[in-house]
Amino acid sequence: MLLSITILGGPIGQGRPRAVRMGPMVRIHAAPKSAQWEALAADRMRAAWTAADPDRKAHDGPVSLHVTAFGPRPKSMLKRLGTGAQWRTTKPDLDNIVKSVSDALVKAGVLRDDVLVARIEAQSYVCPEGDTPSTFVCVAALSPLVIVPHPPTVRKVRASS
Repeated sequence: MLLSITILGGPIGQGRPRAVRMGPMVRIHAAPKSAQWEALAADRMRAAWTAADPDRKAHDGPVSLHVTAFGPRPKSMLKRLGTGAQWRTTKPDLDNIVKSVSDALVKAGVLRDDVLVARIEAQSYVCPEGDTPSTFVCVAALSPLVIVPHPPTVRKVRASS
C-alpha cells in the first residue's frame, strides 16, 4: 500500500476547462471549483505521502487506484429509503471524480504521471445519514506481470528436387 487517505468534503469532479478571450489571445483555465478541490486534496495527499520521509520521491511504477466517493445526502431523500448509504447517480460523474483524484495525486508528488494508473476500482455513494461527505483514496503498487515467451517458430524445410 503506497497511500491510503480520506479527504473530507463532498467529491468534486474534473470540470471542463474554460476559455477567456483577452484581445487576440485566448487563455484557458481550469474550472475554479474543481481546481480548488484538487489543490486541497493534493495538499492532504502530499502531507500523508511525506509524513514518514520528507524526501520521498514520486512513485514511478504501475499502480492500482481505488476511489470511494461519498456525496452529500439530499434533504429530500425519502425516509422509506432508510438511513444507510445509497448508490449515487447524480452529478458529479464518477469518471470525473477519478480524473480529479488522479490529477491531485500527480500534483501532490505521489505519482510521476497519471498514466501509471493501470487498474481502477471506483464507487460512488450518497453518504449514510449523519456522516460527512468524503472521498477515500487508496493507491497500491502493482506487481509485474509474468512474461510468457512467444513459442518458437518451426521452419519448414523444403524438399529439394
